[in-house]
Amino acid sequence: MKFTKAFWILTVAIVFLLLTGCTGTTDPNENEGTETGEITINLYFSDSDAQYLVADPVQMTNPSPKDVIQQLINGPTDEALIRTMPENIKVKDINIDERIAYVDFSKEMGEAINGDYGTSTASQLLLYSIVNTLTLNDQFEIDEVKILVEGEDIGLGPFGKIGPQKPNLDIIKP
Repeated sequence: MKFTKAFWILTVAIVFLLLTGCTGTTDPNENEGTETGEITINLYFSDSDAQYLVADPVQMTNPSPKDVIQQLINGPTDEALIRTMPENIKVKDINIDERIAYVDFSKEMGEAINGDYGTSTASQLLLYSIVNTLTLNDQFEIDEVKILVEGEDIGLGPFGKIGPQKPNLDIIKP
């Protein structure tokens, strides 16, 4: 009799806890920003020596990959960092297929790649600022990035035509 009574009391207590949603204590800051959709995005810009990329964290509200690349074009918020592409470039479209982002830029990207940004180091910083920004921000679920200009694969400066690129962690400043 005592076992049955204790069993029923324990069962009722467990059911009560489950129904009231007792989940323990929570950190009040745990979901900070999620109600408004504001999240931290790391944009990758050149360091002052133009040798490495450095993350420049920014707060954005419900950003799409296109919004993030536009923010990258706008330039860094940290004055110690250097933009990796000219501000006259436009993002025409971004299509994602099987975790590969196809980023289509305006003709100004082609002019930059074959002009002032045509050196090996500048092209590498430009390419991986885009690739690392899209692939290392996990919410986009992008593994690789392919750069297009006016819908065409024109190549990337001294590298010529290249396939979709994975993130390059070696170019990020330690």
